[in-house]
Amino acid sequence: MNNLKVTTYLAAFTLALSALIPSGALAGERRKVIKRKPAQVIKMKPSEYPNPFVVKGWTFDAGLSRGQRQRADYYEYSVGANAYFYDWLAWRNVIYMRDNLDGTKNLGWDMSERFNYELGQDSGLSIFGAPGFRWGGSAGNGPFVEAGATFQIGRVAVGGGVRELFTSWTRTGAGNETQVFINLFAGGWP
Repeated sequence: MNNLKVTTYLAAFTLALSALIPSGALAGERRKVIKRKPAQVIKMKPSEYPNPFVVKGWTFDAGLSRGQRQRADYYEYSVGANAYFYDWLAWRNVIYMRDNLDGTKNLGWDMSERFNYELGQDSGLSIFGAPGFRWGGSAGNGPFVEAGATFQIGRVAVGGGVRELFTSWTRTGAGNETQVFINLFAGGWP
């Protein structure tokens, strides 16, 4: 037998032997028997269960976006609701209407997870980034990412940023779209 096989067999034998013999038995130690108390059952009401996804605040917004698709400009008008689980994480749902300059209109829905970071304590200025998905009907479905900044005074904030729609990922021959947007927020931040 070659050395690798012998080493492997010895290692397997030693491991099996150590699993069968209680620790300390080879040194002549006696095992101590430890009596354990039965586990206590903690009774909780369903409302008391810890839940990391409790909505801690809601904000609502109205927005305006401008973009270009196949060299034709369009505008989007939107209303959204943002459920804040933490001060840094919001689940965002937006219903929008796209008004193409050729006279056609499209309705759609965006859903995203928005990550916020406040710049300085109590400065009111924060930045955000969000991955999401768009259900846009004839305007096209697909994932998107967006990033921007908001400035908050009391219960009102104004924000803006850039959104990249990856419609080419779900439609053949479609190109990606870049939008610039501005939003006005109101509500109860966590």
